[in-house]
Amino acid sequence: MTKGKFYVTLMIASVLVFAGWFVARVNAAIKFEEEVGGYLDNYVEAGNTQTAIENLDMAIKALEAKGLTEGQISIFWENPNNNVGIWYQNLLESKKVLEESLKEGKRDQVIVLEKQRNGLKGSESNLSVRTPEGISIYPLNKAYFGWCILSIVAFICFLIKIGCLVDAYEFNDPLFPEKDNKATAGA
Repeated sequence: MTKGKFYVTLMIASVLVFAGWFVARVNAAIKFEEEVGGYLDNYVEAGNTQTAIENLDMAIKALEAKGLTEGQISIFWENPNNNVGIWYQNLLESKKVLEESLKEGKRDQVIVLEKQRNGLKGSESNLSVRTPEGISIYPLNKAYFGWCILSIVAFICFLIKIGCLVDAYEFNDPLFPEKDNKATAGA
C-alpha cells in the first residue's frame, strides 16, 4: 500500500469515527426523549393537575433510574443553566407544589399548574420544559467531547498529509519514483 492510499484510508476512518459520534449523539437524544422528554412534554400539555403530576412523576423516576440527579454538564465552565442538580430539584419542587394543591383541593389549581409549568419552561412562549443542554449524553459528555475533537483533528491532519503527498507527486518528488517510471514506460 502506498503512502497516499494509507493516508486516504486513515482519513476515511476518521470520517467514519466522526459519523459514529454523530449517530451516538442522535441515538442518545432520541433515547432521552423517549424515557424523559416525552413525559415532560406531556406534563406541559396536561389538562389537569393529576395528569401533570403523573407525567412529572414518570420523568423524575426515569431521571433517578439514569442517575441524572446531580452534576454539571458544562465541560469548561460551570453554568447554572447546565446544573443537573438544580434542574432536578426544580422538578421535585414543582411536583410537591402540585401535589399540595391537589390535596388541599384549591379552587385555583389551574393557576398553580400554569405557574409551575411556566417556571419549568422558562417562558410562556416555550412549548416544552427547559432541560440542561447536553443532558442526553451526561455523564459521558467529556468522553463524547474527546471523541468529537479527536476525530476532527485526525481528519484535518490526514487531509493535510494527503495534500502534501499530492503536491509532492505533482512536482516529481523523490518520494514517488513510480511516476517517473510510468512516464518513461509510455514514451
